[in-house]
Amino acid sequence: MEGNHPKRRKDKYNPYNIYELHGHYFISFKDGQGILQKFEISKKLYDTFDSFELDDLVYLNVLDRHIEQSEVWEATLNVRAVKKADSTEEIVFRKLQQDKLHKAINELPEKQPANKKSS
Repeated sequence: MEGNHPKRRKDKYNPYNIYELHGHYFISFKDGQGILQKFEISKKLYDTFDSFELDDLVYLNVLDRHIEQSEVWEATLNVRAVKKADSTEEIVFRKLQQDKLHKAINELPEKQPANKKSS
């Protein structure tokens, strides 16, 4: 990265980087074709983009500290679970295997008396 830029965590949807180099202010981002574009911008515009990043940082901190911990969604619960839930396929497969086992056990002949050999 060129120049001096704020070292802060950014939202993953933030497509640009701002930086200062030799008293000039720049913004860089990748365009729709994936080509890196760099433009010199005014100090006022730099400060505006800087404030956007700070607002994003405040939101990310609130999300981390308050909202994320109170979410009770199936996906977040599964991530936090100590014992992972079985998939539907695994449950069905296990049930089919158990049914097969019980059917095989039921087809076994009754217990036969032990033959005692006399000597």
